[in-house]
Amino acid sequence: MGKLLLGIMGLLFMVTAPVFLSNQALKAQEPVKKLKDSSAVKKQNRLKEVNINGKTLIREFKESPLPIEIIDLKAVHGQSGNLIELLNRVPGVKLRGDGALGDPVNINLNGLNGKAIAVFKDGIPLSFYGHSFEPSLIPSNMLDRIEVYKGALPVSLGADALGGAINFVSRAPSVTTLEASYELGSFNTHRATVSAYLPFKKYKAYAGINAAYTYSDNNYKRDVGWISPGDNNLVFDNTVRSAFRNNILKAPVAELYLGIKHKSWADDLRFTILGSQFYKQLPQLPGIPSNGRNDAMTRHPFNNDRTFSQLLKHDKSFLSGKLRLGTVLGYSRIKTTFLDTSSLVYNRFGELQGDKGHPGEFFYGGNALRLKYNFYTLRFNAVYDVLPDHQVQLNHIYTRYDRIGTDPLGGMTRNGELDLYTVPAKYAKHISALGFRSRFLDEKLENLIAVKRYQMKTSGYSTIGRSGSEKTVRDSTAAWGWMEGISFRPASGWVIKASYEHSVRMPDDFEVFGDSYNVKSNFGIRPEKSHNYNVQFQYSAAAQQAGAFNLSANYFSRRTNGRIMLVRDIPYSYYTNRTVVTSEGIEMEVMYKPFKFLMLSGNGTYMDVKQDLGLEIKGDKPSRLADQPPILGNLQLRLMFDQLLQKKSRTEFYGYWNYMHRFNWIDGAEDLGLFKPYPKDYEPRNFWIPGDRRLGQQNYTAGFIHYMENPKCSISLQVNNLTQQKLFDNFYMERPGRAVSVKLRWELSTIK
Repeated sequence: MGKLLLGIMGLLFMVTAPVFLSNQALKAQEPVKKLKDSSAVKKQNRLKEVNINGKTLIREFKESPLPIEIIDLKAVHGQSGNLIELLNRVPGVKLRGDGALGDPVNINLNGLNGKAIAVFKDGIPLSFYGHSFEPSLIPSNMLDRIEVYKGALPVSLGADALGGAINFVSRAPSVTTLEASYELGSFNTHRATVSAYLPFKKYKAYAGINAAYTYSDNNYKRDVGWISPGDNNLVFDNTVRSAFRNNILKAPVAELYLGIKHKSWADDLRFTILGSQFYKQLPQLPGIPSNGRNDAMTRHPFNNDRTFSQLLKHDKSFLSGKLRLGTVLGYSRIKTTFLDTSSLVYNRFGELQGDKGHPGEFFYGGNALRLKYNFYTLRFNAVYDVLPDHQVQLNHIYTRYDRIGTDPLGGMTRNGELDLYTVPAKYAKHISALGFRSRFLDEKLENLIAVKRYQMKTSGYSTIGRSGSEKTVRDSTAAWGWMEGISFRPASGWVIKASYEHSVRMPDDFEVFGDSYNVKSNFGIRPEKSHNYNVQFQYSAAAQQAGAFNLSANYFSRRTNGRIMLVRDIPYSYYTNRTVVTSEGIEMEVMYKPFKFLMLSGNGTYMDVKQDLGLEIKGDKPSRLADQPPILGNLQLRLMFDQLLQKKSRTEFYGYWNYMHRFNWIDGAEDLGLFKPYPKDYEPRNFWIPGDRRLGQQNYTAGFIHYMENPKCSISLQVNNLTQQKLFDNFYMERPGRAVSVKLRWELSTIK
């Protein structure tokens, strides 16, 4: 009520795709006009339409000057598992978390990670939709593809990201469609989805719905951790394995949209409303396992977020299609609760040991945090064809967060006179970009250049000083960035690319405001800046046929100045600009299809990530940055058979191997080299992941999918961590062991 604020955003696709497709569509229609009644021409036209709508779009992305990887999800809509597993098979990409479904993930892309990587859904920041759209929770069969940008971002995305971005692109059906899926997995995991699309041709209108529900107990087993009463050290007993308790996840989400197409005043006008909830219990820290209760007395920690979002999207072209405008207006209300009030203590066997005298299992004193966010976004995008092979694009995006709430336990100043969360905090950001794209030599040479402007404004209570000195502070900062990309196709199948971007990332709201208790605010924090270089070679032959072969190699280099990092201090911590981080490496990928029924592929990445603390000490030199795996690898085998089990069916068997090399988790750990074995008297678990003398971790996945034509459905089975390896992404946070999932997908589509 009275909370709607509408604004302007750009189109979802990068600048190259829509222009190229429109030109190709016009070319494809020319022979049809001349021989309208020829059946041969009708067949030829149908083939061209398939080429334009499917393969050509993917090829256009890959041949653009930008370093980009495309995951085409249409081929795996019926496959079990989640998007994190798919993304971890992309060269140079690793998503890491604590292991439980719904836990936050840290995205590592070409050596840069965390907030340096921006994440979007249909070109809109993922935070707009709330926690129910974490990468591990988005159903794969609700998406068309995933775009992974490395180092240089398109003008249309409007992002302030240092190392790249990931964009989840939704499906856009054009015919009557009804689809449902249900997946059952280990640890009492359930995933259900329903999607429907209904066009009203008479009124040039359409309606649709997407809904999903995810539930998991997350009760997998791990080594029991406990705190030694003698020396108060953290100890792990690998002879006792216990299941997580109080680790439940519930995440329902529903999206309803209505639209009108092909009107004189709109090519497409669409209104969307979306509601979701994210409820996640937080298990106890190692050493105080839960007894499984979650009643009013114990109040084990949990997060509970509720999100209600509204979007209005309008697209219109002018001047016979030469000028294309896109606007999106959005408002989202997010209410979040974090409670940590239990004062009970348990031993490593889950036995109650008593009351420690103060609330809080994660933080001393506990939390009773309740926040309300108002998220506004306004975006505008324009593309103008100056000449047939020269286009100009302008994009501007405005986002704003308003936060207010309360936390009588964790939000009070140290003199106890003020709950800082009751003071409104405001965060606003403008990102503008102007780009020019040109094609030469019969479209064999393509150049893209762009300039970008970033501006941020903040307002809130400054808590960096002593208690009682808090005051309202307003601050603003701005920066410029630019990028240049070029691609050359010297011969059929070959693509050579080079790109550079002087990228900028503005500090986010948490880095500026802190949490008012453990992390103080810092309104003087400045943007991170990075110099990103990419050089790439690609070769492909006989796509989608027996004998198909793809090969690509990419060299990347990143140099980040003023890296934002958390400085841990007493009595509080804060974020500030501290180090210089450099990342350099190479990634390679190969795919070979010797027979129609067999596909083999693999990729590998090497990254050398170092930091320079800027200490004026004799002999000081950059050291390897902690928490960065230097080597990643993947192998895939896929067998595909038609009519193997029944007529008009297709069956696929697949296997994956995923590798992550050992890495140190703390700065200053002894550098043993990449492949040097551990000394006999060295205890690696104090500094390394994994901490059991392995050089790296290997995860094996196997499964199959069976597609049927009548009824049109599919069934799949997948086993992850087939060999029951102990896998770790973070220190002492063991990921699930062997997990089995089964998925049934049913689809009904009516052709026009």
